[in-house]
Amino acid sequence: MINFSSLRTIVDQNSAQIVIAIAILLLGIVIGRFLSKLIYKVLLYINLSKILKDSIKLRLPIEEIISYLVKYSIYFISLVISLNQVGISEIVQQTILVLILLMIASILFFAIRDFIPNFLGGLSIHSERLLKVGDSVNIMGIEGTIQQIDMLHIKIINKDKEIFIIPNSVMSKTIIKKRGVEKTKNI
Repeated sequence: MINFSSLRTIVDQNSAQIVIAIAILLLGIVIGRFLSKLIYKVLLYINLSKILKDSIKLRLPIEEIISYLVKYSIYFISLVISLNQVGISEIVQQTILVLILLMIASILFFAIRDFIPNFLGGLSIHSERLLKVGDSVNIMGIEGTIQQIDMLHIKIINKDKEIFIIPNSVMSKTIIKKRGVEKTKNI
């Protein structure tokens, strides 16, 4: 059975630390949101996504990604400081840190599990220079002209004006017919 009188005594003795911890947490949320919005606007102003798109053909909302990382990093830091203020032991903080890092790692893994093979395939396609925009190809039974070659996929348009987007990871594992010559590509 829970002894409420001892719990009340603990709360009374530590009420100042609890209030400070809540204030730190709220301040962390405010600062995190503010810096996230500020960084997002600055990155939009310098046009970072366009720079990355033009230089390495990477189409990601990099402004959003970086601003979210900043926001949640500040949230996490304020949470750790708040827990420390209340006197929660290092073991609990380390356990929380490990769980959060595992969660972030698993989210990142599932988010980029298709990105990495496609990106590596794109590097292979760009470095070997076997294909270029305007080439007539037959890939997996899809005949058409290459319209675009990115780091993640290739766009092909056929004679019926249908557009096919083929991931580079598939391209690196299939036979590609180019102007009547069969070429096999493997990474």
